[in-house]
Amino acid sequence: MRRRSGEVFPTEHVITVLNPQSGWEGGVVSVVRDISGRKHSEEAFRQQDLFIQTVLDRLPVGLALNRVGEGTAIYMNRKFEEIYGWQKEELTDLNAFFEKIYPDPFQREAMRRRILADIASGDPKRMHWENVEITTQSGEQKIVSSMNIPLFEQNIMVSTVQDVTERKRYE
Repeated sequence: MRRRSGEVFPTEHVITVLNPQSGWEGGVVSVVRDISGRKHSEEAFRQQDLFIQTVLDRLPVGLALNRVGEGTAIYMNRKFEEIYGWQKEELTDLNAFFEKIYPDPFQREAMRRRILADIASGDPKRMHWENVEITTQSGEQKIVSSMNIPLFEQNIMVSTVQDVTERKRYE
């Protein structure tokens, strides 16, 4: 709508047709509400969300958020995809992750047992893994360090990963 000053502002309209049996045949009730404040808040949240998304996608470490009970990924940043060499859609559940990252069935099962036991322990010291060998989609071997931070109240695991391949080769 337009104010007397000429300023255009967002509104919400609710129109209800009155029941003819009420004696108001052909009548309507119209409510118009100024929603400028709500639109301003929505835009502020959108800008904040864009800022947070930009920061997370540009972190120098891989970051993923996973649902603990279901073992499903709810977020992965670009660096996480880059380090593991797989698109996030291909790593959305724990089984797919283990199968793709650890193609050798013996290594896969050993890592699965170790990681799940460490997570189940609830001991943060056991959720930091150094020098883990992984395989990317292209078959490249990498060495990573990973840390998981459980947020049990939210049923979420925050996982970070760093590619330490070059450092290990140098050492």
